[in-house]
Amino acid sequence: MLRELNRLPHKNISRMLHHFVVGFDDGTLNLAIVLNYMQTDLKKFIKNYPRTTLQREIIKSIMYQLMDGLSYMHSLKIVHRDIKPSNILVSETGMVQLSDFGLAKVILDLQVVNNVKGSMLYSAPEVFADRGSNRASDVWSCGCIFAELYLKRPFFKRSEVDFPVNCFPIMYEKSTVEGVTLINVKTIDHLETIPLDYFKENIRQSNKEARYLLQLMLHCQKASRIEAKKALSQQFFKKVQVPFKIDWMNARHSLCEVRPHNLMISVIKDG
Repeated sequence: MLRELNRLPHKNISRMLHHFVVGFDDGTLNLAIVLNYMQTDLKKFIKNYPRTTLQREIIKSIMYQLMDGLSYMHSLKIVHRDIKPSNILVSETGMVQLSDFGLAKVILDLQVVNNVKGSMLYSAPEVFADRGSNRASDVWSCGCIFAELYLKRPFFKRSEVDFPVNCFPIMYEKSTVEGVTLINVKTIDHLETIPLDYFKENIRQSNKEARYLLQLMLHCQKASRIEAKKALSQQFFKKVQVPFKIDWMNARHSLCEVRPHNLMISVIKDG
C-alpha cells in the first residue's frame, strides 16, 4: 500500500513524505507516516466556523476539492474506506486534502472488500448490511459530508444505545434482538434513493443543484450511485473557486492550530 500512496501526487491528497516503524510498550511494532502539514481538519473547521452557516461558495469549493482528490484515488483503483471530516485536512489558504489512509486498499473494478466498517455516521448502507465496500461506498461518505457542511452537524443521528446508527426512518427498518439493533436488509434492497423533498425539508440552506447532487451521492443502491469523476461535472460545481477564500482575520485563531513544525505524523496500528 505504501507504494500505491507514493503514486498520489495530487493537490487534494495528503503527501506521504516519509515512513518509519514505531515500537510501543506492549512490544508491538507499527507504521508511522509523515505527512505534509495542514492547519486544521474539516471536523474542527465546521465546528469552529464563526458563522451560523457556511457560505455556499465555501461548501462548493470544499466538495469540489474533495471529489477531485477522490476521483484521482479511484482512477488508481484505491478506495479510502474511512472518509470523514477528521480525515480531511484544510489549510489556511483554502486548500483541502484527503488524508489518513489506514484503511485504504487497492480494489479492482468489480471487487468488494468485507469486514471493515469505517466510521458509523459516514458508512454506506451496503457496509452496514455486510455486503462489503467499494468506490461507491466512498462516494456515500462524501455525500454525508456534503450534507454536514450545510447543517454544521452530522447528517445522520447517532445513538449511544442503538447500534449501528439511528438513521432517519425512510432509510432503514430496524428491529431489536437481545438488545442489539438490526437492519432490515430487504428494505435496503428495494429502496431506490432518498426523495428530493427530504433534502429540501431537512437541508433548507441548499439549492436545487445541491439537492440533486446529494440525491445522486446518497443513492441507496451502490450500483446507481454517481461516480466521483462524474460528480465533478454536475451543475452544482459551475463556477467553483479553488482554493476558497475566507475572512481569516476573524476566523484564524479558532480554525487553525498553531504547531512548531510543518509536518504531521500518523501512526497506523495493525489490527
